[in-house]
This record gives sequence, C-alpha cells and structure tokens, in this order.
Amino acid sequence: MSKNILNTIYKWTLRFYYARILFFGILLFSLCIIFLLTDYKFSEREDLNLFITIMCGFLGLILLFIGLFKTAETEYGIKRGWHKNDE
Repeated sequence: MSKNILNTIYKWTLRFYYARILFFGILLFSLCIIFLLTDYKFSEREDLNLFITIMCGFLGLILLFIGLFKTAETEYGIKRGWHKNDE
C-alpha cells in the first residue's frame, strides 16, 4: 500500500474513535429524553426510574462533551499533520 492510502486509513480510524464516543453520548442522552417524555418504566419503583433517567442524561452529556473535545483535538491534529507532510 502506498503512504497516501495508509494516511487516509489512519485518519478515518481516528475519526471513527471520536465518532464512537459521540454516538454513545447521543444514545444515552436520547434515552434520557425518551424516558422523561414517555411513560416507559424500568421497574415498579419510581425512585429507581428517576435515578436511571438522571444517570443516562448525566453520562450522555459527559460523553458528548468528551466526544466534542476529542473531535476538535483529532481534527486539529489531522490538519496539522497534513501541513507537515506538505513541507
């Protein structure tokens, strides 16, 4: 394989890593919103349902922020790497 193909594969692999974190963050936060808006219940205990809903929202937001930070960091590194290769 040529160096250009390997660089492309490497860049998309890095993008897949932060996309995976963003996906799980969006999934958890969406579950939180769904649980708040619908009548779906995990169990008979109302406090357990509320706890799971709050934890899904909290973990979803944390993963979203981590994913967005990793997105910016990765894309900056990829762009900086392109300029190094051009020189």
